[in-house]
Amino acid sequence: MRWPEIFPHYRKAVDAGRDPVGRPLFWFSVRSLGIPVSWVSVCDIEEVTLELRFEHVSGWTKGMKEVWTFTPTRDGTRAEIVQNLAFRFPPLAWLAEPLIGVFLARSLAEKSLNALKQTMEKAVTGAAVE
Repeated sequence: MRWPEIFPHYRKAVDAGRDPVGRPLFWFSVRSLGIPVSWVSVCDIEEVTLELRFEHVSGWTKGMKEVWTFTPTRDGTRAEIVQNLAFRFPPLAWLAEPLIGVFLARSLAEKSLNALKQTMEKAVTGAAVE
C-alpha cells in the first residue's frame, strides 16, 4: 500500500484483512498535532460516484464516518473530505467530539487534501506547484 508515500503525515497504513461481510480493512497510524493516533477503518470504494467511504471500527475515532469525494471539473478534479464523528460514549461526547473531530480529524483531513494536491500536481507537471 502506497498510502504513506502519498500522505507523509501517516506513519503506517497496513492491509488488515476483511470485515465479516468481506469489505477491506486498513490499520492507519498517524501523528496529528504531535499526538500519535491509530485506528482501523472499513473502506468501500464507490467507482461510479468517485468516492472512498471509510468507517472507523476501532481506536479513539471508532464510529466516525468519512467520505472522500472526487469530482471532475473543467480545470481538473475537486477533492473533498467530509467527516462525521458521533463519539461512542455519549456522556463524554461534548468534550471528545470537538477534540477528536475538530482538532485531530480536521487537521488530518487538511493535511491529506494538501498532500493529495501535491502528489497530483507532481504527476501532471512533473514538479510540485507552490
